[in-house]
Formats: sequence, C-alpha cells, structure tokens
Amino acid sequence: MTAAKARTLGLADRKELDRYFEMVMKVARRAFKRPGVPYTSIEHFVHTHGKRFHRRLPGDGKADRRCYYNATWLAIENPDLHYCEGFALNMIPVPHAWCMDSTGAVMDPTWKEGRAYYGVVFKTQFVREQMAIRKVYGLLEWPGMVHILKAKESDWKANV
Repeated sequence: MTAAKARTLGLADRKELDRYFEMVMKVARRAFKRPGVPYTSIEHFVHTHGKRFHRRLPGDGKADRRCYYNATWLAIENPDLHYCEGFALNMIPVPHAWCMDSTGAVMDPTWKEGRAYYGVVFKTQFVREQMAIRKVYGLLEWPGMVHILKAKESDWKANV
C-alpha cells in the first residue's frame, strides 16, 4: 500500500453519525429486546464494540455498492490492513464496510468520499472464516450476528 496523507474527518459529520446512533439506540431500547441477546440493535453492538474513526486516506472508490466484498478482499490481500464494519455517513448514515491502516486511518475501497465512520475492527482471519462458512460477505446482520455473539470477543475483535 502506498503511503498517503490522511485527512481529518469533519467534527460536524462525526456528530451527525453520533446523533444517528443515539436516536436508533433510544428507540430500540424501548421497542425491541431479544431474549438472551445483550444488544437491542446492530447500532447498539457497533456502539459498544466499535470506535469512531477520525481520519480517512484519499481514495478513488469503486462506487459499485459492494462495500462488504471490496473491504473483505482488500483486507485479505493486504495483511497491514484490518477489516471494519459498522456505519458510515455519506449522504445519510448507512451500514458500510471499509478497512483501517496501521495508523488508524480509514481506507475505503468503495466510496470516493465518506464523511464519517464508526465501526468494529475485526480480525481478518475471523472475516475469512465467516465468509467460508456463510458464503456471504458482511458480518453485522441477522442471522450472521449469531456467529459473533456465540464466539469469544478475542476470537473476532482485532487488538488495535
């Protein structure tokens, strides 16, 4: 991977993504509980285990709407990157996947311009195993979340 200067993501955009999380988690706490599941929503899981990203590397994104596929293969093919999945803000907050470099900066192979990112950093080996088991890309949706909830956090969460 080439060394490129990361730019700081805007504070207003990061706060907009934070407001999205607060709103969804507030509604989900009142409306939705699954027996034996400690999270009321995927946003709740991401907010609990994820992190806010403050910098983004410049990129030319494929704009092909296959973020889970793009990020999975970018991480697998580049051992210095980590797969991340969560929510990102472009026009509106949406589920999204990207990679993180060793400095903690976002490398987004799908979007040319993401404005804010909040997500969980996964171990590449776990991502690879889940892709082989489930035959789909992406981890944070039902029933895929079951595999994460059954595993120990140390099995899936990257130490970064």
